[in-house]
Amino acid sequence: FVSTLQNPSISNAQTSHAGIYTVTVTSSAGCSATATANVVVNVIPSAPTSVGGNRCGPGTVTMTASGCSGGTISWYSSLTGGTALVTGTTYTTPSLSTTTTYYLECSLNGCVSSTRSTAVATINAIPTAS
Repeated sequence: FVSTLQNPSISNAQTSHAGIYTVTVTSSAGCSATATANVVVNVIPSAPTSVGGNRCGPGTVTMTASGCSGGTISWYSSLTGGTALVTGTTYTTPSLSTTTTYYLECSLNGCVSSTRSTAVATINAIPTAS
């Protein structure tokens, strides 16, 4: 990779772009200095998976997730943005009276999955006995 730009970058960098880069700066007087930088390109992790959970009648639902090996799973109440409700492979909802969808993402080495997956906490109606 060679560039004459003051702030060069590689768009859509791949892990193959990782390595040691040498930077040489030359002043208008012809003086130069050289430095090296070790560049690491991390892979964007995939969103974790969850099968959700269910219960009969109002109450809490415990859901589990997987697919974020070495990273951190964060649970959200919205598809985008927001603050994580909790981190970890399990999440127990507050007491619910209706089916509710939650969203999960994986963060690994400073990178976050580009999409969030869904986990549905299903509240089934209790049948009436007659």
